[in-house]
Amino acid sequence: MQSFLNYLVFLNYICFSYAGLNYSTVQFLLATKETRTLDITDLSKPRSLFRPNSEIIVIVPGWTECTTLPWVEDMTKAYFDRTDMDYQIIAVEWGYEANGWYYHVASIVDVIGVFVGDWLIRLAETEGFDLGRYHIVSNSIGCQVAGYLGKYVKKKSGRLLHRITALDAAGPGFFFKGPEERLNKGDAEIIVALHTDCGWKGITIPFADVDLYPNGGIHPQPGCIESKLALEYITEPCSHRRARLLWVESIGKRKFTGTKCDSWESYTKGACDGNEKLDFTGDMRSIKKEHSGLYFTKTNSEAPLIID
Repeated sequence: MQSFLNYLVFLNYICFSYAGLNYSTVQFLLATKETRTLDITDLSKPRSLFRPNSEIIVIVPGWTECTTLPWVEDMTKAYFDRTDMDYQIIAVEWGYEANGWYYHVASIVDVIGVFVGDWLIRLAETEGFDLGRYHIVSNSIGCQVAGYLGKYVKKKSGRLLHRITALDAAGPGFFFKGPEERLNKGDAEIIVALHTDCGWKGITIPFADVDLYPNGGIHPQPGCIESKLALEYITEPCSHRRARLLWVESIGKRKFTGTKCDSWESYTKGACDGNEKLDFTGDMRSIKKEHSGLYFTKTNSEAPLIID
């Protein structure tokens, strides 16, 4: 398997290494409750758009994805429907580059991450706010972009991003890479990962401060019927999508509770029933460094996925 993956990466470099990246296609789109989506990519003109106490959510989509997809809109709406916190949301539109052959896209997450990280630093400087206000919410291969942007921000500014939430971080192309070449704890003040498609589209190993494995993190997730002959199984299987669906539900105040445990087997046997419980909600403000570890939970097979 490893030899085959290396061969794919080799083909990728032969086909794409000299194509170059078109940074002009990467856009940063701001949404607030009061305004329609505004392109704020050009930082040459100070705009004073960010309120002093707002939490800034940065959404990074995954492979073949763009910011107009329903899940991005659902997530944005879910944040704006909350009344306990003032949110302003930046969606990173990198769909032009994300629409390439998968292993090509996997090979450029480092440069995309650096580009996004540099822009976020310049935005904070232009608008006069602290880098610690950023909460990166990333999906699939967008999680690996988030890892590199977090590393870059730390190296360039000496500061850490506030949080990175990884929604089933992409595994192919990253299974055998070390922490310096993928998202890993230390790339932000705290990293929370939801694993729902381990071993196929999602990465299996725990890499975050807090790793949550709904239904053990494996596919198929309850309610998912996945045929290996279907195109969906190759592009974006149902189990891979479950992480972001759970996240959107949790933003809407349907918190789900994870139990700290060493394995899914121990959890299902009840061996961890007396262990620490942790509530997962869309803002993640309740999750701290001291909660580090593996957590497990069960979900329903259809919406609402979160079990009350």
